[in-house]
Amino acid sequence: MTSSKSVHDNYTITCRPFEEDSVKELVKTDSRLSNWPVVYILSSPKEVYVGETLDYDKRMRQHLDNTQKQGLQVTHVILHEKFNKSVCLDLESTLINLFTGDGQRKVLNANNGIVNADYYLREHYRRLFDDIFDNLRRSHKLFSHSKSDIENSDLYKYSPFKQLNEEQKSTVTSISERIIDRIANDHSDLLEFIIEGGAGTGKTILAVYLMKLIADYGSGYTIDDGPDPLAEDNLDFPSVIDRRHLNIGLVIPQASLRDTIKKVFRSVEGLDASMILSPFDIPKIVLDRSKKFDLLIIDEAHRLNRFAAQANGSLLNQYRQYNKQLYGMDDPEGNHHTQLDWARDCSKNLILLLDKTQAVRPADIDSSDWEEAINRAKSASLHFPLSSQMRMQVSEINRYKKLIDAIFGDRPITDDDVPDFGEYDFRIFTDFGEMRSVLAEREEKCGLSRIIAGYAWPWLSKGDKTDAAPFDIELDGVGMRWNRTTNSWVHSATAFQEVGSIHTIQGYDLNYAGVIIGPDVELDSQGNYRVNRDNYHDRRGKANNTLANEVTSPEQLREYVANIYKVLLTRGIRGTYVYADSSGLAARLHQIQAILDKRQRESIQS
Repeated sequence: MTSSKSVHDNYTITCRPFEEDSVKELVKTDSRLSNWPVVYILSSPKEVYVGETLDYDKRMRQHLDNTQKQGLQVTHVILHEKFNKSVCLDLESTLINLFTGDGQRKVLNANNGIVNADYYLREHYRRLFDDIFDNLRRSHKLFSHSKSDIENSDLYKYSPFKQLNEEQKSTVTSISERIIDRIANDHSDLLEFIIEGGAGTGKTILAVYLMKLIADYGSGYTIDDGPDPLAEDNLDFPSVIDRRHLNIGLVIPQASLRDTIKKVFRSVEGLDASMILSPFDIPKIVLDRSKKFDLLIIDEAHRLNRFAAQANGSLLNQYRQYNKQLYGMDDPEGNHHTQLDWARDCSKNLILLLDKTQAVRPADIDSSDWEEAINRAKSASLHFPLSSQMRMQVSEINRYKKLIDAIFGDRPITDDDVPDFGEYDFRIFTDFGEMRSVLAEREEKCGLSRIIAGYAWPWLSKGDKTDAAPFDIELDGVGMRWNRTTNSWVHSATAFQEVGSIHTIQGYDLNYAGVIIGPDVELDSQGNYRVNRDNYHDRRGKANNTLANEVTSPEQLREYVANIYKVLLTRGIRGTYVYADSSGLAARLHQIQAILDKRQRESIQS
């Protein structure tokens, strides 16, 4: 290939073959390459590695000696007269995530040491990063998609290279060092960690991050040649001579999210789609291998099931059979143990990521079981709460959550319930066509703007993917159908023309969420929130658990449906639009609007 150099806004990008002689010649041209912070990219058509260093010369000699990099062909060096270590670490992390989201090359990096740190003039440098990206894309052809398309992709959103906030970093460090020490010393007793956080606190991101971190350790993956000796933020793991391949898995109960994360794992070195499991895979794999998991991580653990009716008879039969095989005479009928029991009895180290307020069906693990587990984890210092909001850009996020609680509570909305939304675009609509039109503008401008709803209408169009299929939901003269697919619905070609249910959206982010609150919820004669059972059409969501001789009470259903709407109302990163007039809770939503209108008038007058 031909060497090249481009100069932009006081930075240069130099491209050379990734060969010893070529690198030596490059170093001779600029003394800073032996004593200056730089970011570099090593690439081939199928693979990419991004690094930062204070000594490019030394670092390239390390990489050239590494047989794992023999397939890399080109080096790009990014040099700026005002770069410092903090800037380079930030740019390195930014490019790694963008390459992951672009999906054209397998990313070879490890993720230990990536942390979200602030520094002087960060926003200035972040704008510079945008220019560097455009240069790398247009002039050097290293990216295939625009930055906005990449950032809207699942590959980007669930990248294992996300910068961690301090809360997340502390959690990762505490858990990973403990687990690796146990693996190194071959501990076989169960150690159970619980990471608990509300919607938008980054639980799935943390699960993926931990999988990459532990997988790299277990495989003896050395693409980094160890961290840059001058880096300060790398996690310190014990040295183990026998780094055997670990039996590890990430369990995701929801099929849609499970398929999405599989795509991510296919694009990252050290991870594999086979590591992504359903709850039913836990006993199957252990029984086949006669070997426990060294580590199981369960995301959305609140969606694990008790023994109850499954989506089909085959799964129910599997449930019984696995219980009989695992527990023998302790469960001769195969109906006593839960999927949480499977996880505990089939693993040596277990990480449960959960939000017990997101349970949405009677078959989900009972809240009392989670309370017991959480209390036990707290007493053993194995409980890690997440509170920092990573999704919604609401300045008063805690007050926003309290507002949602008030909507599905037992009293009228007051002024104190309604937060200052700041730049967050929160609106209540009384005309569905108008909400859909505004949402279409957002979809055109920034993408990932979707309509989602409670299960308050029957699925008349199920199985019919033709244009002649009946509309499931008709509001104000506008007809729409439920989601045609559950597999990564938010990114499907027809998603904007459809309405997503809880089972397609739980675990996902949107830029803008248009939420329909339907006639499944209403106010009783005392003004208290309740569920209209006849208008709630999730059959498994309201069914009695006859297999366990349990009745789903009105109080339980009230909690499940409220949880559904709380999930829907916390999907939007930039804004949430609520359609009010299909719901028996319309009066409460109008109260919110009246308060917002009053504040606007007062603001204009002042």
